[in-house]
Amino acid sequence: MNKVLPKRPYLLRAMHQWIAECGNTPHVIVDAGREGADVPRAYVKDGKIVLNLSEGATQRLRLGNEEVEFDARFAGVIHHV
Repeated sequence: MNKVLPKRPYLLRAMHQWIAECGNTPHVIVDAGREGADVPRAYVKDGKIVLNLSEGATQRLRLGNEEVEFDARFAGVIHHV
């Protein structure tokens, strides 16, 4: 029997590429309370944070099968998210 892989990471990568190619800015909303969510807490509102995933806003963006990670500046300070 073939292994069934989750669709979410593939859909995220496809949507990210499509949004960027259309000239728009890809964003993602993160549940900051979720285990493993390493986000700058000063920017969390109501338990969530909106992150800009555009090429100009991130460095070393990796949209993996298990996690999303990148470096970005928040108030001029680089954070690994």
